[in-house]
Amino acid sequence: MKNIAKFLIGVMVATPVVMTSCSEILDETPRSTITPQLMQTDQGVELALTSVYSSLRYFWGPVSPYYVMQYGTDESTYGNLVGAGSEEYLMDEYTLTPETGRAGVYWSSNMFAYINTCNAIIQNGEAGGADARLLGEARTLRAFYQFLLVQLYGGIPLDLGSGIQAYNTTAVRTSTRNTIDETYNMAEYGIIPQLEKAVTELAGSTRNDRQAGCVTQAFAQYVLAKVYLTYGWYLKNNGGNGQEFFQKAYNTAKACVDNPGGFALETYYHDVHDALNDRNAEILLYADRSDAAGFSASEGDSWGTESAKGNIQSYAMRPWFDTGFASGASPCGRAAEQDYGRPWRRMAPTYEVITRIFADKTNDSRYDGTFQKVWKCNQNGGSANGVSTTFALGDTVIYMPGYEIEGASEPQHFGGSYPVQTLPGKNYGVFTPKHMTRENFPALWKQGPYNPLSGNANSSSLRPVDIAKLSEVYLIGAEAAVMLGNTENAKALIRPLRERAANREENTAAQNEAAKAVLLADLEAQTIDIDFILDERSRELFGEGLRWLDLARTKKLSRAKTYSICPFDASTAQPLTTYTRPGLSNIENEPNSKYYLHPIPQTFIDALDMDDASKKAYQNELWR
Repeated sequence: MKNIAKFLIGVMVATPVVMTSCSEILDETPRSTITPQLMQTDQGVELALTSVYSSLRYFWGPVSPYYVMQYGTDESTYGNLVGAGSEEYLMDEYTLTPETGRAGVYWSSNMFAYINTCNAIIQNGEAGGADARLLGEARTLRAFYQFLLVQLYGGIPLDLGSGIQAYNTTAVRTSTRNTIDETYNMAEYGIIPQLEKAVTELAGSTRNDRQAGCVTQAFAQYVLAKVYLTYGWYLKNNGGNGQEFFQKAYNTAKACVDNPGGFALETYYHDVHDALNDRNAEILLYADRSDAAGFSASEGDSWGTESAKGNIQSYAMRPWFDTGFASGASPCGRAAEQDYGRPWRRMAPTYEVITRIFADKTNDSRYDGTFQKVWKCNQNGGSANGVSTTFALGDTVIYMPGYEIEGASEPQHFGGSYPVQTLPGKNYGVFTPKHMTRENFPALWKQGPYNPLSGNANSSSLRPVDIAKLSEVYLIGAEAAVMLGNTENAKALIRPLRERAANREENTAAQNEAAKAVLLADLEAQTIDIDFILDERSRELFGEGLRWLDLARTKKLSRAKTYSICPFDASTAQPLTTYTRPGLSNIENEPNSKYYLHPIPQTFIDALDMDDASKKAYQNELWR
């Protein structure tokens, strides 16, 4: 246990850089170690920054961090491969404890180590007169990590052993948490003043003007606007007045929207998440990976050799498609493509998401740009539903349209692995929302895997994982405007997202204009409140690892109290069932529920060299 505390708050004397150069990611020059003296130069700062950029892959791609952000929300629930006693099940049900599960994945990981690396970059770089832009990148990344931690756990230690925001080189087994207010707003050292300084240091930086994928002023503004927004909510939720910070959030988001520094909304929502269009101009920051020949990391090699940074969250919300209702050879096979990756069934969208959040699937393209509805035959073989005709390449095999279809049968068996609906004269299988199960559900297409080089359909995906998008800046500004009571400003920021949502590349200009008119008329007819903003965030950002933070910030876990889906039974179709999450059963009467913060992992606390009373006090109050 002693090693845990050492790892978190211990020695960061040197940072190895071992990644290979790739044209699509940060250019890197291997060095064995990075010393404090080297970090007083621009070259040393760039090398150390590369290690921090690499660390993004620990937190965007692996499933444990993704589960923390998605389980137990109104967007998703556990899939059929999650057992009743598993950590995923406990997370979704809100029955975890400080001693169990993945609730401490951020605190107990190496996030603090990379915060300390940023401390080293800033402290040594300032002493050596390093480029202010490089220091601004480090300052932004440090604040971003600290912001994630304070949202999840409350106040965090700003002193890792050698002073507040100072580079620590000594193993320490004691720790003192700063308060939430101090973490956000301590003069000079808090997240807010540090980000304000970073925005100035990064002034004028634009997309790709240093290297593709680096932090820019736009990303720093995105983080700062969200920090202002979240701190404003914290003050409001605790009897204070958050208006000053809501106004700052709106102003900062609006400044970024008005001058995004080379970033821009894609014309079509679908294109934002197309694997062939990764690293596009809408993405402010991504956790990069490479599918280029010669890349030496184990990611993408095979399922059995996944690295700690492997992107396997792309498989979590993917249903069973490569075997099932068809007799004979399966017409759908796994492939290293966005539509056919490993069907892991760890997470499923809820009935309410499919039918209410994405209710308009005609005028709003975001459902089609989020979920996969059709699986086509990609290998000859198999027939289904008593129709003897064998599927040909390109034939529809499974169809999940996201709405009820007149004439669709009740689910029934045709000798396959599960019941399936049919349509008269069609041999493909159908699942409509009221028959969607934990095993059979629309896949999260936007994160579908892509491994063209290895061709390994079961390996981790080598796509980058999007961390921040320009579209969210519009929504941050809109939420701040709602909290300021200015719904017209909120609608003005949502309007461009709706206009984009109306565009489909396959439609005529007249059809797109007609869809736009419907979506904008609906916007005018809506009550623009926080529930509306949360709905719009889900339409725009579904499944992107943001939802738990959204519900915690706005004190809206009541939205996740119940959800509906069909349980899966391979033999017999089950009815649509509404579930109540045990830990949230009385959440509407518990505005200060312990579930609005995660517990500090008990293993970390046990490893601290402090007396029992101090250890107890270190834990979040409602989790003691």
